[in-house]
Amino acid sequence: MPFDVGLADPNAVVVVNACAEAFDRVGMPEGRYHLAQATLYLATAPKSNSIMGFFDALAAVERERSADIPNHLKDANRDKKGFGHGAGYLYPHAYRDHWVAQQYLPASLQGQVFYQPSMQGFEDKN
Repeated sequence: MPFDVGLADPNAVVVVNACAEAFDRVGMPEGRYHLAQATLYLATAPKSNSIMGFFDALAAVERERSADIPNHLKDANRDKKGFGHGAGYLYPHAYRDHWVAQQYLPASLQGQVFYQPSMQGFEDKN
């Protein structure tokens, strides 16, 4: 699979999967064309391993498992009166570009950056 291509070409996994499926259906010897297509696609695709930030984020969440969730993100339907859950929550889709500044992480994770887009392929365009 195209692990070193990552988000520089998010379609790489689709192409490789389609080629593998075609190989399974056609078999040898014609299936070698599909394997060659997948190989050449990956060899010429831009590369990025920035997706590894996901695993860094996962490890941080595991370490901070007991960190308190911000009150405005807690379920307001159940405990709003007693604990103030949901108070002050800003619904992002009600704002321009469907984004609003508010705290989503526990204080212990504030400011940590896990995903750093590369300057390759699709990542460079966003």
